[in-house]
Amino acid sequence: MKVKAEYDYAQKNKANYLLNIALRGDGSIHPADQSTLQGFADLKD
Repeated sequence: MKVKAEYDYAQKNKANYLLNIALRGDGSIHPADQSTLQGFADLKD
């Protein structure tokens, strides 16, 4: 997963990693954003 690799790189180099994830105008979350968030949630388990 590209996002995970970028996150790991940032952590290794003691940098912040920001994701551009926000609600849509109707309050929903884009499916790709939901997938990314779920991937990070699964890493904690």
